[in-house]
Amino acid sequence: MPYRGEFGPVEIAARTVESRDGQWNIELLHASSTSKWKRFAVVHLDAEPLPDPADLRFDSMLNPLPGAETYPWARRLRERSYAVARKG
Repeated sequence: MPYRGEFGPVEIAARTVESRDGQWNIELLHASSTSKWKRFAVVHLDAEPLPDPADLRFDSMLNPLPGAETYPWARRLRERSYAVARKG
Protein backbone atom coordinates (compact mmCIF):
# COMPACT_ATOMS: atom_id res chain seq x y z
CA MET A 1 0.00 0.00 0.00
CA PRO A 2 1.46 3.37 -0.91
CA TYR A 3 2.14 6.16 1.53
CA ARG A 4 1.88 9.78 0.48
CA GLY A 5 5.46 11.04 0.39
CA GLU A 6 6.78 14.54 -0.15
CA PHE A 7 7.40 13.74 -3.83
CA GLY A 8 4.43 11.41 -4.46
CA PRO A 9 3.52 7.81 -3.61
CA VAL A 10 6.09 5.73 -1.71
CA GLU A 11 5.90 2.02 -0.99
CA ILE A 12 7.81 0.33 1.82
CA ALA A 13 8.71 -3.36 1.96
CA ALA A 14 10.58 -5.75 4.24
CA ARG A 15 12.09 -9.05 3.18
CA THR A 16 14.19 -11.69 4.86
CA VAL A 17 17.82 -11.75 3.74
CA GLU A 18 18.99 -14.38 6.21
CA SER A 19 17.55 -16.35 9.09
CA ARG A 20 19.69 -18.75 11.13
CA ASP A 21 21.12 -19.44 14.55
CA GLY A 22 18.39 -17.51 16.34
CA GLN A 23 18.85 -14.34 14.30
CA TRP A 24 16.54 -12.93 11.66
CA ASN A 25 17.96 -10.35 9.25
CA ILE A 26 15.60 -8.33 7.10
CA GLU A 27 16.18 -5.55 4.63
CA LEU A 28 13.88 -2.55 4.36
CA LEU A 29 13.22 -1.16 0.90
CA HIS A 30 11.37 1.75 -0.65
CA ALA A 31 10.17 2.56 -4.15
CA SER A 32 7.98 5.03 -5.95
CA SER A 33 5.48 3.98 -8.57
CA THR A 34 8.11 4.56 -11.28
CA SER A 35 11.35 3.48 -9.59
CA LYS A 36 13.04 0.21 -8.66
CA TRP A 37 13.18 -0.98 -5.05
CA LYS A 38 16.06 0.60 -3.09
CA ARG A 39 17.36 -0.73 0.22
CA PHE A 40 17.55 1.85 2.98
CA ALA A 41 18.26 -0.34 6.03
CA VAL A 42 19.08 -3.82 7.28
CA VAL A 43 17.59 -4.88 10.61
CA HIS A 44 19.10 -7.65 12.75
CA LEU A 45 16.62 -9.27 15.12
CA ASP A 46 17.40 -11.84 17.80
CA ALA A 47 14.84 -14.58 18.25
CA GLU A 48 14.06 -14.19 21.94
CA PRO A 49 10.59 -14.99 23.28
CA LEU A 50 8.39 -12.05 24.20
CA PRO A 51 6.92 -11.88 27.70
CA ASP A 52 3.36 -11.65 26.29
CA PRO A 53 3.06 -11.58 22.50
CA ALA A 54 -0.67 -10.82 22.79
CA ASP A 55 0.28 -7.26 23.81
CA LEU A 56 2.33 -6.75 20.65
CA ARG A 57 0.28 -4.97 17.98
CA PHE A 58 1.22 -3.33 14.71
CA ASP A 59 -1.61 -1.09 13.60
CA SER A 60 -0.80 1.44 10.92
CA MET A 61 -4.23 3.02 11.33
CA LEU A 62 -3.64 3.94 14.99
CA ASN A 63 0.17 4.25 14.78
CA PRO A 64 1.12 5.65 11.37
CA LEU A 65 4.74 6.12 10.40
CA PRO A 66 5.85 9.63 11.43
CA GLY A 67 5.67 11.92 8.42
CA ALA A 68 4.00 9.28 6.22
CA GLU A 69 0.36 9.80 5.32
CA THR A 70 -1.84 7.23 3.70
CA TYR A 71 -4.06 8.13 0.80
CA PRO A 72 -7.77 8.35 1.72
CA TRP A 73 -8.66 5.44 -0.62
CA ALA A 74 -5.92 3.26 0.94
CA ARG A 75 -7.07 4.13 4.46
CA ARG A 76 -10.68 3.20 3.63
CA LEU A 77 -9.50 -0.07 2.11
CA ARG A 78 -7.51 -1.05 5.22
CA GLU A 79 -9.66 0.34 8.06
CA ARG A 80 -12.14 -2.54 8.26
CA SER A 81 -9.50 -5.28 8.38
CA TYR A 82 -7.52 -3.47 11.09
CA ALA A 83 -10.69 -2.95 13.14
CA VAL A 84 -11.45 -6.69 12.94
CA ALA A 85 -7.86 -7.56 13.88
CA ARG A 86 -8.03 -5.30 16.95
CA LYS A 87 -10.98 -7.32 18.26
CA GLY A 88 -8.82 -10.44 18.17
